Amino acid sequence: MNSFSPNQEYNLNLSELLVKSDKIFYIVFNKEGLIINFSERLPERLGFDEDEFSNLSLHKVFDFRISEISKNLNEISEISSEINLIQKNKNFLFTKTIFLKNKENIISLSISASEYQNIKELNNRLIKTLHTNVEIFDTQSSSEENIFNSILEKIKNLVNYDKSIIFLLEGDTLVTKIQTGFNNFPANYRKVITDKDKILNYILSNGKSIIDNNNEFNSSILKELGFADDIEFSAIISPLKIRETVYGFIILIQNQLDKYEKSDVSILETISSTASYLIKDAELSKVFKMQLKILKENITERTKTLELIKEQNKKILEADKIKNEFLANMSHELRTPLNAIIGFSEALNLKIFGELNEKQSEYIRDINSSGIHLLGMINDLLDLSKIESGKMQLSKEIFNVKSAIKEALNIVSPLLIQKKQNLKFECKDESFEISADRRKFHQILYNLISNAIKFTPENGDIEIKATKDGKFLKVSVKDNGIGIAREFHEKIFDKFQQVDSSFSTKQGSTGLGLTITKELVKLHNGKIILESQLNKGATFIFTLPIKD
Repeated sequence: MNSFSPNQEYNLNLSELLVKSDKIFYIVFNKEGLIINFSERLPERLGFDEDEFSNLSLHKVFDFRISEISKNLNEISEISSEINLIQKNKNFLFTKTIFLKNKENIISLSISASEYQNIKELNNRLIKTLHTNVEIFDTQSSSEENIFNSILEKIKNLVNYDKSIIFLLEGDTLVTKIQTGFNNFPANYRKVITDKDKILNYILSNGKSIIDNNNEFNSSILKELGFADDIEFSAIISPLKIRETVYGFIILIQNQLDKYEKSDVSILETISSTASYLIKDAELSKVFKMQLKILKENITERTKTLELIKEQNKKILEADKIKNEFLANMSHELRTPLNAIIGFSEALNLKIFGELNEKQSEYIRDINSSGIHLLGMINDLLDLSKIESGKMQLSKEIFNVKSAIKEALNIVSPLLIQKKQNLKFECKDESFEISADRRKFHQILYNLISNAIKFTPENGDIEIKATKDGKFLKVSVKDNGIGIAREFHEKIFDKFQQVDSSFSTKQGSTGLGLTITKELVKLHNGKIILESQLNKGATFIFTLPIKD
């Protein structure tokens, strides 16, 4: 068992991150003011080698203001200040720094003033990009034109442009789906890509976005599209693609040079990755509507109809596969900015970058808790997509049943304490062992027990029992909560299904917990059933084979 408390482990992990950071300059001094630890990249930033820097003292690292700060640290354990780091060439690096003092050490956390501003701006854009991706993912429209308009409007809020075009490929021909800002743009414009089109061919081959600052590639995107390029402009060309296959382009243009940066490309690529699946989904929706129309009109040419239906069914299966891959890919795409948001909000809450007023602290806590909640929802979607695509694998081992259940109970114990509920656990056989995936066994238990806690009122009772039933382990989770009406006993295990009651509506949930639980039980060749009546509690019972 690990001897560290959760807080100690968190502080150790934070120290490791700070040492590796190239944004925050981290230095630890002993009581005599000598350096004992520092960010790996700080010496190089100040022009020193590591040995030279490690021999410096507190008063050699910071400017004259450190004398006053050192005195004040004898009375105050935390001070924020604007102060210069001294470089080897005697130049100054202006920073915002927080000094922390305990019995043993003085710790300084510095960030350059310009970097501080950049981080704030980047954090705001990341949050906005995340919300935009979620909005695009939720877009529902009856027409392609509305979808393309919606995508360009949402991009405009994050990446500025004067002109824009969305092209889709039909063979080697670009077909215009929407354009904005162009005067006298040809109606139904189409462009055949040839070997002379260096920019378009580069993106088709590499699947990567580029910035074009007028003839930077000995060509220009306007010239390749057949438009006048005798004006100054800058452009981003981003591919629309499914997996590695490019099937279109989003092109943004500003009427000045050097208006786009790498951060603009990253944001546009993130939005393009979501938009790619939305556009492809709209194309597939056309196929579904066509199939419905054919069935309604009772086409007499039965053979042709059957052949067409077979082809459309093939595309439906492909669409379902794309959907599962999209959920897996987007979960990872969303995790990256989400983790950044959670990390930055935690850093702001720790006041690393300066003091916050009460309202700012409240907003930061809301951002952090919402990010963690959204991350949990994304993890549920990722688990389900892995299960449905057949990529969920079991890693079986032999373990003690009673110990494993106690471990799961330790995780949910704070929820029990919060609602003042009574829990009874019974497993009479101390040596009872099973061969199963221990982590997924914990996940099954956590989902069922947390459900019982959620739908059981304060001071309610929850009972967990583990017994041997022939060649199977039998586990029951029983509560005296609101219960589930008989008509919902089968539906409750379906995706995104929740009991339709005012009580359950108030509980935050994705509606995937029981679906994932059932699939994890099935992966172990087990079964799960529900015994319940409305207002008389519920009992979930699952059985797993004891041996393979």
